Amino acid sequence: MLMPRAFGPQVVIGLLGVVAALLTFNACDRAPSPPDTAHRSLLATFVASQHERTERCTVGDDSRESLVLAPDQEMALTVSVPAAARLRYALAAADGTPGGMLQLRVDDDVLGEPAPTTPDRWTAYEVDLSRFAGHTIVLRAKATSGGACWAHPVVAARGYAGPLVVVVLLDTVRADRLAVYGHTRPNTPNLDALATDGIVFDDATSDASWTRASVATLFTGQSALTHGVLSRDAHLEPRWPTLAERLRAGGFTTIAFSTNPNVLPFWGFARGFDRFVDVGAESWIHNSDAAVVVDAALATIDASGTEPMLLYLHLNDAHAPYDPPPFEATALLGHYDPASPGRVLTPRASAAEVQGALDRYDAEIAYLDAQLGRFFTDVRRRGRYDEAMIVVVGDHGEEFLEHGGVYHGHTLFREVLDIPLLIKLPGNRGAGTRVATGATMQDVLPTVLAAIDLPRDALSGRMLVTKAGQPVEGSSFPRFAVTDMDHVTAYGVENDAFTLIMQTRPKPGTWVFDRRSDPHQRTNVAATTAPQIVTPLHQLLDERLLAARAGWHVRACGGTGPSVATIRLASSTPLARMERIDLEQDDAVAVASESALTWTSSLPQQTRIEERFGKLLPVTKPDRDELVFGNAGPLTVGYEGGATIFVGGSARPVPGGTATISVTDAHAPAVFAPSCPPEPSLLVWHMGSPSAAPAADPDLERRLRAIGYLQ
Repeated sequence: MLMPRAFGPQVVIGLLGVVAALLTFNACDRAPSPPDTAHRSLLATFVASQHERTERCTVGDDSRESLVLAPDQEMALTVSVPAAARLRYALAAADGTPGGMLQLRVDDDVLGEPAPTTPDRWTAYEVDLSRFAGHTIVLRAKATSGGACWAHPVVAARGYAGPLVVVVLLDTVRADRLAVYGHTRPNTPNLDALATDGIVFDDATSDASWTRASVATLFTGQSALTHGVLSRDAHLEPRWPTLAERLRAGGFTTIAFSTNPNVLPFWGFARGFDRFVDVGAESWIHNSDAAVVVDAALATIDASGTEPMLLYLHLNDAHAPYDPPPFEATALLGHYDPASPGRVLTPRASAAEVQGALDRYDAEIAYLDAQLGRFFTDVRRRGRYDEAMIVVVGDHGEEFLEHGGVYHGHTLFREVLDIPLLIKLPGNRGAGTRVATGATMQDVLPTVLAAIDLPRDALSGRMLVTKAGQPVEGSSFPRFAVTDMDHVTAYGVENDAFTLIMQTRPKPGTWVFDRRSDPHQRTNVAATTAPQIVTPLHQLLDERLLAARAGWHVRACGGTGPSVATIRLASSTPLARMERIDLEQDDAVAVASESALTWTSSLPQQTRIEERFGKLLPVTKPDRDELVFGNAGPLTVGYEGGATIFVGGSARPVPGGTATISVTDAHAPAVFAPSCPPEPSLLVWHMGSPSAAPAADPDLERRLRAIGYLQ
């Protein structure tokens, strides 16, 4: 897989800057429509008018979306200037060296002295544009004596009051350990107060049990089964518009402060954020500190005045190891010894260690709540609380041996999926409402967009409340969940009465729970529940998975050394709806006809970046490549090189280098999660019913040629 590049500690100049060094952009040729707000991001204007993506420049831990200018390069942008307007931006050196300058002008009118770039910090600037009020101008920016990162330039009317949207992500916080959700310890007085001003969803769940997957759902409004950010090396693909992109296009300044290494620009999560600040993500395993995030967020609000803004605050304090500040722990527990048991847990933990961990966990939540209380108070003092939209949501929960496990990410039981969800609307509309019907992480984005009158197109979730604060009728059932990491694969589905969980790796397992009589999932009734109850759940899960998986799957698996596989595929019907998974530049598909092709797969050992204990580490693994076709007829497979062909869900080995495989022989269930063996091999399986196969794709050859895989 081709990985996005990592951003190091120095300011970097990306592909856009290299190309831009050869060109002078002139937005006059394709001027965007005049803005309909008094606050306009020039980055959004640039993307819309130039049909390009911006670059990210990073200084220290502060990553900012920028227009990157090479030395002596000039960019021109068309800007409609509102009354009493000013231009705000930040600047840093694009090549990491001092001495660069940025000059701004409108025609022959130079806007102040040239602004110097700096290699080790971002510097904020403001330029008065009031003399151009009511006019459409061509703003020209030129870098001299060095490259420049011109970060998040914004034209805004002075005194313009816009919305404030705050999304607070409480990492690893499960709903039932909060007083606002009925926990007996009074550990969330500030969230309790927020609940009186807003709306509490009593049955909200995540669709994934670890951070990167669930935050991808939050940001995109797509389910984890759709966006596919499931493994430790998975990136959020650009094809999914994010919360930040949508709000920035609507005139918002977008800023994120994150303390979790799974939510970083490297993984694609900074897309759309003008600023994305990594607040000590690599040190979270020692102890994150919500106070640092709150301080930075309040300073950002002060600097922005009353302009429209999205703030994303990712607070990681409740994550293991459970290490609360002693003052908050003592205040909540009455007595606290930092050396007490429970700082970390294992599946063999004693009852005392589990209780100690729960005590520590509750105290960490109390500290988070105290810092949020300080944030809410200061936002109120700044006069922005009443009209703010504030969303507080968890990404997943935590296990404390309820089902034999600890931490999160490897199961789909209630303790890792139930999350808090509180929404305070502008004007405190709907204050004090509690909603009992089911909600899910997918529903948060459409609800935010509806509240601030932005489009909700192409989202799979539903709006939970109206702008007036009235709960929308209906529920989010059926709800699906998935985890696929660290050699564990499991799927879940539930309706308002029952939950089905199916684990396929490392060993099969099935759980069925009665949601009404057994809300804590203490009794697995899979063996005793009537088929008329369980079968519809199986069907729902199969239909959901087969929507993307139906058809033939052919996976080439590498070994411990470099190898090349030549695979010939032929079908009695056209090879329809081909999808490439993990193919690299060295892999090639040559189409002989609409029903036959030759696939040459280079299978070297690959080094990919994964998150491990707060660090981004290179991990070397055998390569694997996969083609998927929507066909339903038999498939003839030829494999040169002597490797074994494994067929179907039972991975039955087929001797010889060529085999004609029927759909029946290759059948695998929708929840099938194949694993490559250690030696080079070919896995072939088919999902779905032959009668459900899609029609052939007449544009297959054209698409292959366009993406460079047709020889």
